[in-house]
Amino acid sequence: MFTDIQLNERLQKALDAQGISTPTPVQAATIQPALDGKDLMISAVTGSGKTYAFLLPILQRFIETPAPRSATRALILVPTRELAEQVSKSCDQLAAFTQIKSLSVFGGVGFKEQAAKLRKKP
Repeated sequence: MFTDIQLNERLQKALDAQGISTPTPVQAATIQPALDGKDLMISAVTGSGKTYAFLLPILQRFIETPAPRSATRALILVPTRELAEQVSKSCDQLAAFTQIKSLSVFGGVGFKEQAAKLRKKP
């Protein structure tokens, strides 16, 4: 159960809103070590829950640590535009009850538009 992991109540509320109560095996194996500050390298099949496995600890840390006045707090590199959009959407879903915002940046889109979005400090 996700309630067994010490997640902030706002993250737990986001999971509840999505109907998610039980971590997948990859999440159960990785979230607590990541929350404890361990570096991890995970390999698992598509659909196994890897995205939430790394986003939940990142968002937990963001909630626990005051935001700097200006700076990127996390950079997640992915190989495709589609995956970048998926990760950003997942981040927004998990951060729905927080002030945390995400942004995906990729090629093929005008620099001015993306720079303007970056100035809003997602």
